[in-house]
Amino acid sequence: MTSLQKSLPVRRLLKATMLRDGVLGLTLGFIVLLTVALACFTPPVLAGMGVNTEILSFMWSSMTTDALREKVFFIAPDVGLSFTPPEAAHLADVRNLLHSAAWACGGLTLLFIAGGLLRPNWQRITLTAFGAIALLAATVTGLWLGADFQAVSNIFHNAFFPSGNWQFAPHQLMITLYPPVVMQTGMQLWLGISLLVSGVIALISWHKNKA
Repeated sequence: MTSLQKSLPVRRLLKATMLRDGVLGLTLGFIVLLTVALACFTPPVLAGMGVNTEILSFMWSSMTTDALREKVFFIAPDVGLSFTPPEAAHLADVRNLLHSAAWACGGLTLLFIAGGLLRPNWQRITLTAFGAIALLAATVTGLWLGADFQAVSNIFHNAFFPSGNWQFAPHQLMITLYPPVVMQTGMQLWLGISLLVSGVIALISWHKNKA
């Protein structure tokens, strides 16, 4: 058997190992992104952004949209009678997206734990996760600076709310309570914290590998 023939299995094993670590790295990146995104919808974070946490408690409940509209009438009578049916329906869509994100995060975490039993290269995994999040942050920032935040918002909403039930007039209660600056702040927090968390994990992994 020639040296080339001997090296083929080694090369295949190396490719398989790198593919496995790459998949686990992207999985870790998604876990960080989803975890931070879900954390941004917790009451302390929402309150820090000036969002009415009583209304957004709807996101983590089984409240109907009709009950939501009645609740809003009593919480915010000074800014409008209540959400219109399309506005309430949009919040229901947001709730469904949050719940799907929570399930996805749990499933990816189980996948990541299972993959961790295969003795992967943790340094490669964490660097891949950080690189993927950094690429996403750079893409969003570039689009934001090159166009405007509305372009980022349109891409996000078209991707996750294809029904188109997310465009509201400036005078509507949805925009009065949750102006675009809320989403801007939330997205900055999401990407910034995700970068910080993944960067710290990668740095710890790198130092452990050097030790």
